Amino acid sequence: MATDELKILMQNLKLSVEKKDNEEASNEALFAVVQSLTHEGADRRTLTEQFVKNGITKHLITYLQQDYVPKSVQCKVAELVAELAKTDIARKPCCDPTLVSLLVELLLNKDAEVALQACRALGNICYENDQARMLVNEHRGTETLLQLLKNCLLDEFKGSEQLRVIATGFLLNLTNTYEITQEKVLDAGVIDILCEYLERYWQDEDLCTHVLLTVNCIADSELGRQKILATNMCTALIRLLSKRINAEVIDTILELLSNLAESGTLATNAMKFQLASSNLCPTLIHLIADRVGKTDEDSLSIIKTASELINLLLTGDDSMVHLYNDGQGSLYKETISWLQMSDEILQVAGALAIGNFARRDEHCRQMVEQGINDRLLTVLRKHNTADGDIRLQHAVLSALRNLAIPIVNKGPMISCGIVDVVLPMTTIQTFPVVFKLLGTLRMLIQNAIASRLGKDAKFLQRLIEWCNTDDHPGVKGATDLELVGVLGVTFYTTDSENDFQTAGIVDQANELLRGETNLPEVKANTLSLICALTKSAKIIDAIKNSNLPEIVKKLSSDSNSSVSDGANKVITLIESG
Repeated sequence: MATDELKILMQNLKLSVEKKDNEEASNEALFAVVQSLTHEGADRRTLTEQFVKNGITKHLITYLQQDYVPKSVQCKVAELVAELAKTDIARKPCCDPTLVSLLVELLLNKDAEVALQACRALGNICYENDQARMLVNEHRGTETLLQLLKNCLLDEFKGSEQLRVIATGFLLNLTNTYEITQEKVLDAGVIDILCEYLERYWQDEDLCTHVLLTVNCIADSELGRQKILATNMCTALIRLLSKRINAEVIDTILELLSNLAESGTLATNAMKFQLASSNLCPTLIHLIADRVGKTDEDSLSIIKTASELINLLLTGDDSMVHLYNDGQGSLYKETISWLQMSDEILQVAGALAIGNFARRDEHCRQMVEQGINDRLLTVLRKHNTADGDIRLQHAVLSALRNLAIPIVNKGPMISCGIVDVVLPMTTIQTFPVVFKLLGTLRMLIQNAIASRLGKDAKFLQRLIEWCNTDDHPGVKGATDLELVGVLGVTFYTTDSENDFQTAGIVDQANELLRGETNLPEVKANTLSLICALTKSAKIIDAIKNSNLPEIVKKLSSDSNSSVSDGANKVITLIESG
């Protein structure tokens, strides 16, 4: 737009303000400015900047401050503010206390179109603008908006369909990331209002999205979760999931429910149990089942988010026990069936669910009796190399590790060939998977397995490499603290001494004992391993030819009794060897 045209628009606007009683002239001037901003091809940002520089907000305030302002003019002024505030550079100039106060007064106007445009204006001004939110609060705009939302629920309130959408959008912009307003609307019972909106107007996609996003931002606070827990909001959300709604709304609901369930607070644990005790899980299973085999992006997203939500619920102890139901829970049985599906999203989710259910020894015993470990191994056999799915490897190993914790389960799990399946995974370079692999092997260590591992030179070599890694503290810690000591059990026969020598176990023991940052438990375990190694004359010679005796001698006076006792025992064995 040419500079001359813009000047004419501003001049006409100024003249119409001065004429006061000329409704037609005012509407024409206001309409012309709105048109300049909204017509196709308009450079909205540049125009908005020019209008602001020319003091347009001052003229708009003057319009609304007149003794008598026709509704049509009120409507056009509010509409123009809304259009200006769509651009960020106009939001600060629109944060005028007088303008905000005048717009708040229009929210409860009996003319629905005036209220709608006032909502648009205030909502746009408040978008990512805490200064505007503060002003709205100071001028009782929050209370006025809540009253408007209540009014829109009345049957006799005409023209409220679009107004409801705009008002809920204003509420979203007013509360998003702004705790002061969140607390105010929570105290005023906003959750009950929004719950009724979802129940009544669930077919309105835009309205539902505004409501769900508002509840989601409120749920970020502990107070918000407590208030939501005390209402019927969760029930309304679950009912909404079972209706014919589009994929975007489903995703938004699932994200909201996940937000409610993912914190570690007491309110969240109660929320998990409330959700687990409701109709949510059957609804989620139905959502997943309807989309299995589909490859479109929406279906895959819903399958992933719904299955992740299920596992989120299972992280709560009470909700997990409730859903397991002594091995008879429908959700438990469904997640087991996912292991046999070709969909890797569900296979991963199924393995994670089993790992969650296996947090109690009694569950573990029952699950091994049911052969769940065999089903997990069937999946892992297809992914036990470096080319396998990392998510699946991680999830299955976690589940197997938990199942192997009870002593009574170790024998049956070893008998089903678990070592043959997991041992090839020592070639994998992904440290989170290695960490889970070490944890699984540690749970399975018994004499026969330990002896086998101790005679596997490749495994021992990888163990040494893991001990030396600085890339993943968990892997180094698991190797140092757990396996080094346990591998002392492996040295039952002289058949394994060459493998130990080949792997450089003496040099590694040297490093573990010399490391100043290593925990006393690591050093004590290492000394126990050396005691086992001294059964071999070859390895005793290797020890004597290293600086290990000198290091051990220093440790004999260590302040930790486990370390000093172990060191003195090693000294005695070396001297007698």
